[in-house]
Amino acid sequence: IGPSHASAARLDGRWELVAGVFSRNPERTRQVARDLFIDPQRAYADHTEMAAREAERPDGIDAVTICTFNETHYEIADAFLAK
Repeated sequence: IGPSHASAARLDGRWELVAGVFSRNPERTRQVARDLFIDPQRAYADHTEMAAREAERPDGIDAVTICTFNETHYEIADAFLAK
């Protein structure tokens, strides 16, 4: 479902995908980031690292889309809300 969310964000025109965890496989995450023209420094190994590092940026976090199995949504959302 992740690619569908990325496509919808581009089509909507109100969102810009600027960072992400795109796979459990770090190399795949880096490749997807390259394919989506995302800065490789913003392709993360896991949601915990992403939440911490993105929260430290001056531009911060405006929104997060969670495209994982339902049972993981709370843990991921909580990590971002804590920042």
